[in-house]
Amino acid sequence: DVGASREVVVNGETGWLIPSGSVSAVADAIGKAAALKDEDYQRYSRNCFRHLRENLEKEKVCQRLIEIFKEIA
Repeated sequence: DVGASREVVVNGETGWLIPSGSVSAVADAIGKAAALKDEDYQRYSRNCFRHLRENLEKEKVCQRLIEIFKEIA
């Protein structure tokens, strides 16, 4: 859970947010990922692509940046 990870990862929907510096949390998340049933893996994959399309496409990110720059100008 560092940097912009919350913009990319929706905890429990597209992956898992892990506290910075927590080795045990990393191990737990790897265990969860390795144990996913194929249907759950497919659901996470679909959720990831949907989230990226809806929130992180280049045009949308650029438009948000333009709005921010207009607000602070």
